[in-house]
Amino acid sequence: MPGKKNLLLLPAYGSILTFLLFSFTTNTTYAQEYSKLDSLKIGAKYKVILFDDTEIIGTIIGLDSNYVTVNTGVSSKRIRKDDIFNISKDLTPSKYGFMFSVGGGVSIMTGGFFNEHYNGFSTLYSLQMNAVFVESGTRAFRFDLGYSRFKRKLIYEYYTDFLGGDLGMFCFKGDFMFGDFKPSSVVNPYGSVGLGIHLLMEDKSSYKVYNSWDSSYNSYSNPIFKSIDAVLSVGAGLGFRFNQHLGAYAEIQYNMITYGGGFLFFGFGTGYFPMRAGITYYLY
Repeated sequence: MPGKKNLLLLPAYGSILTFLLFSFTTNTTYAQEYSKLDSLKIGAKYKVILFDDTEIIGTIIGLDSNYVTVNTGVSSKRIRKDDIFNISKDLTPSKYGFMFSVGGGVSIMTGGFFNEHYNGFSTLYSLQMNAVFVESGTRAFRFDLGYSRFKRKLIYEYYTDFLGGDLGMFCFKGDFMFGDFKPSSVVNPYGSVGLGIHLLMEDKSSYKVYNSWDSSYNSYSNPIFKSIDAVLSVGAGLGFRFNQHLGAYAEIQYNMITYGGGFLFFGFGTGYFPMRAGITYYLY
């Protein structure tokens, strides 16, 4: 039975070998980390990563047996060496802190309420301003402020001397964003889902209607009309970073509104598509 005994010893030898390799790798890793701490130089710049994922980038201005002092350019931070997970000469942050964007473009109305109850509108312009709080390399939260302006166009031929009636739409919402928000990526695709408040405001208007039976005109006027509603938004976009702090973006949204103060969304069709492009400023 000696052959069987040798076969039984193989797993034991494998376990011992695995343990020794693990111990060697772990000790080597710790040795590398400690060697990095020992190699720190006052006056040099480093990216210091703590065990809680906090990143501190700056110049070493103080060293002792227990602490490292880093000047970030804004303030000085005294860090316990036992709290340091890693140190790198690569000064690129692992994630953004904030992103600010401004842009403009056009909006396209869908069918549904707008085309049924108005005489139709053509787009003048659409503006956007937002602030993005980056949670991780794949998730972010955005406060988005948008405005779209539409010019009223005439369909009925018996309207004459029509003045006013243009439409403005303000949209303020919070968006959950998902995509690529890593500073190491030059191109950043993303999607968004948001909910917020929508203000629709139609300018006052006046017009005349021709009476064919006596060739006369009747004059009419409409006061300013406002409607405050809820808005549900979905969108997708693409960002492109030129350098560390400046980039460009383009995105399209669909804003569905509960027109007339209703509590429920009327479904796909009562809303509009803002399409905008602009510039983005990145903060770390």
